Amino acid sequence: MVARGIAGWNELLGIAMGRLMKIFHLIHRSLDAIGKIIGQLVVLVIAISLFIAPLAALVTGSLFAAAEVSNLIGGGIWLTLSLFWVFVGLIGFYAGSHALPQISAAIGELLKSN
Repeated sequence: MVARGIAGWNELLGIAMGRLMKIFHLIHRSLDAIGKIIGQLVVLVIAISLFIAPLAALVTGSLFAAAEVSNLIGGGIWLTLSLFWVFVGLIGFYAGSHALPQISAAIGELLKSN
């Protein structure tokens, strides 16, 4: 009678452990899926920042140069805005042909790696 009682407890413990392992497996799959999603989002953010960083540098540098040149000449806000767009156009025309293929290649490699 005692042997049957121990066997019954072992069977009950086996069922409980099986259910516990299913729960752990479910948690593992869920965390794995969340990790993959976060990884893809990080790659997307890096690709976007590779595109935005040169544009931010172009705008900031052009604005600074236009403000300083306008200050030296003694012009007003309209001269500053005109010089700003001239500098954006010149830098974009020059750097676009050199930087755009490298940025496109880097973004392509980032997105291809996933």
